[in-house]
Amino acid sequence: MTARHLSRRFVERSDIEDLNNAITCQREALSICFSGQNDTSEGDDEAIHTLAVDLDISEETSEKSRFQALAKLGGLDEDSESYADWTSHRRRYSDLLEDLAAFLVLRFEDTTQIQDIDEAIDLRRQLLQLPSTMRNGGYIASLINRLGDALVLRFKEQGRLEDLDEAVDCQTKALSICADDDPRRPEFLESITDALILRFAKQGRTVTEDIDAAIDRQRELVALQSEQQSKNSSLNVLAVNLMLRYQKSARLEDLDESIEIFGRGLSSDNYSDPNRNKFLRGYAGALQTRFELQDKLGDLELSIKYYRESLALSPTESASRDGWHTSDPGRAQSLYGLGAALRLCFEHSSSTVTGYLWGFLATIKLENKLKRV
Repeated sequence: MTARHLSRRFVERSDIEDLNNAITCQREALSICFSGQNDTSEGDDEAIHTLAVDLDISEETSEKSRFQALAKLGGLDEDSESYADWTSHRRRYSDLLEDLAAFLVLRFEDTTQIQDIDEAIDLRRQLLQLPSTMRNGGYIASLINRLGDALVLRFKEQGRLEDLDEAVDCQTKALSICADDDPRRPEFLESITDALILRFAKQGRTVTEDIDAAIDRQRELVALQSEQQSKNSSLNVLAVNLMLRYQKSARLEDLDESIEIFGRGLSSDNYSDPNRNKFLRGYAGALQTRFELQDKLGDLELSIKYYRESLALSPTESASRDGWHTSDPGRAQSLYGLGAALRLCFEHSSSTVTGYLWGFLATIKLENKLKRV
C-alpha cells in the first residue's frame, strides 16, 4: 500500500496509524530513491549537491550542462539514457520530499506535535534550495505558498510574529510569480488574506496596511471566482473584513458596504448553501451596529429577523453530563445577538406598555437560555 493511499485513508477514516505508516513509508522511499545510481562516497555526494546548487545559480547553464558536470564529478555515464534517468530521479526525490512535508502537516493538524510542523517547514525550505533540475517547472509558486501556509500553522500554535511575517513574505512572492489567469491564483489569494488578517489581529489591529491589503486581495478573489458557493464564502470573508476595518477606522462607508455584501450573499436563493448562516449572523450584527449609530428602526427590525432565521438554521441544543451545550458555536452567537437586539428594541419602544413587556420578557428568556449554552 502506497504512502499516498495511506494518507487518503487517514483523511477518510481519521485513523492516525494510517498517517504514521504513510510517513514511515515516505521516509523509506526517500532513503532508497537514488540507491544503486552511482558508487560515489558520502563526501562525493555532498560535493555533487554543492556543485549542483552552484551551477544552478547561473541562468545560462543549461540542464544538460549541469548533468555533464555532475556526471564527470560523480563517475556517471554521460549518454542520453543516463541523463534522462538522472533527471527523472532528481524530480522524483523532490516529489517525495514534498509529499513527506504534506503528510507531516496533516499529522500536526491532528496531533499538534510541534516537531512535525518544524520538520515540514524545514523540508519545504530545503526544497526551495534544490537546483531547478530537481523541481517541476510550474510548481515553485505553489511550494512557496505552501511554506507560507505551514508557517501560519506554526504561528497559530506558538504565536511567534516572525513566522507570520515570513508567511506573508512567502505568499506575497508566490502571488508575484503567479500569472493573473493561473488557476492556482485564488488559492494564493485566500492564503495571503488569512495571514494578513491574523497579523492585523496579532498587532492589536493597529497596522491598517494589513487590513487594507487583505480587503484588496479579497476583492480580487471574489472577482476571479465563478462557482457560486465559493464566491459566497469569499463574499462573507470580505464583508467581515470590512466590518473589522470599520471597527478600527469608524468609516461609515465600510459599514454600509459590509451590509450591502451580506445582503448580496443572502439574495442568491441558495438556501442549502453552508455559508448562509454566516451571512445571516454577519448581516444581523452589521444592521444592529448601524441602528446604534443612526437609530433607524428598520435596521433593528431586520437584525432581529435575521438573528431568528439564523437560529432556525442552527442545530438544536442537546443534553450532556455537564448541562446544556450546542454542537454549533454560531448558535450562541446568534442567541447573544438576538438578546442584545431585543433589548435595544425594548429600550426604543419602552414608552408603551406592550413594548416594555415584550422586550423585557424576550430578553430575560434569551439570557436564561444563554447561561445553559
